[in-house]
Amino acid sequence: MTLQRTRADNLPEGTRYPDTGCPGGCDISLKCDLPLCIYDNPGWHERAIRAERNRNILRLRIIGQTALEIAANLGISSRTVYRVLSGAAT
Repeated sequence: MTLQRTRADNLPEGTRYPDTGCPGGCDISLKCDLPLCIYDNPGWHERAIRAERNRNILRLRIIGQTALEIAANLGISSRTVYRVLSGAAT
C-alpha cells in the first residue's frame, strides 16, 4: 500500500472562505452591483472614478466656481483642476 503525500500548503477541502466584498463598495461579492469585478480588471474602476471626478469639475466650472473653489470642494489640487479644464486629463 502506497501513501500519497500531500503538500503542507494545501488547504483542506471544505474550507470556507469569507466573502468580504471589495474596495469597490461591495459588502458581498456575489451580490455586487458593479458591471465588472474590480479584481477582474482593476483599471476600469479607477478610470470610472476619475471620469466622474472630471465631470464634476466641469459641472462646477460651468456654474461659475473658480479652480481654487473646485479644488477645495473636491479635495484635489488646483493643478488637477487646471489639467482637466485644459483637456489634458484622460
